Amino acid sequence: MFKSNTKRRVSHAADCVVETLEQRRLLTASVRALIPALYTGPAPQTPLGNTITELQKPGNVLASASYYRFATDDAADGATTSVHIGRTLNVDAAIALFDATGNLLRIADADAAPGSLGSERLDVTLVPKTPYILGVYSLASLNPVEIAISLPQQAANTSLKLDAATGATSFAANTGEDTFNSPADPDYFPLDFFNGRDGGAVQVSGIGGVVPTYVGVLREAAQATVLANVLPGDKAWRLVGEASGIAPIVNVAPDSS
Repeated sequence: MFKSNTKRRVSHAADCVVETLEQRRLLTASVRALIPALYTGPAPQTPLGNTITELQKPGNVLASASYYRFATDDAADGATTSVHIGRTLNVDAAIALFDATGNLLRIADADAAPGSLGSERLDVTLVPKTPYILGVYSLASLNPVEIAISLPQQAANTSLKLDAATGATSFAANTGEDTFNSPADPDYFPLDFFNGRDGGAVQVSGIGGVVPTYVGVLREAAQATVLANVLPGDKAWRLVGEASGIAPIVNVAPDSS
């Protein structure tokens, strides 16, 4: 009887440690959780070309966000500005647009294709000469996010060409569309650096030399990112240099073509 009872106790104990586990799914982090309803942090001024401008958000071992302050000078009201993001790895990313004071306006996080969670597009009609903040978000990945901002036709400014004899030029931007009317009034002056010299520079001075100015110099080149297959044309602008102050100077390399 003692042995029989022992067997029953062992059998009963064995029955207790065998358990069928329920099926469970490990939840992943959401890139949407990174997007605030109100953003009050820094957003550096970001110069854009008058067509397509390529930027890059660096990779990060943590989930992260990058912010860019910009404005447009659309030639006509009601035009569409498109923001594209993409990357070479299938890691989720998103776009958000805020007004100048950081209030959330729009989000692009459709995840339309399961195999390309890092690809998004935001189409929006902006108010010209009005500052906005662009936010780009990514879950943890060292793989950078490529960004392309495609503007509608912008108001035209005077083209500047270097003098063939001196390798320099100057221009008083104080009439018509060339006049800098406000901090949210971007002007796009095409620069022809043919005949430029080594160590060339672009300098901008405000009227009277007392008005702080921001200047960005961009160069147009062939599109060369993962977004090339979704962007119009085959060219895009990339930042060469930027500066701000009373009389900011940007050093540039001459175009040898």
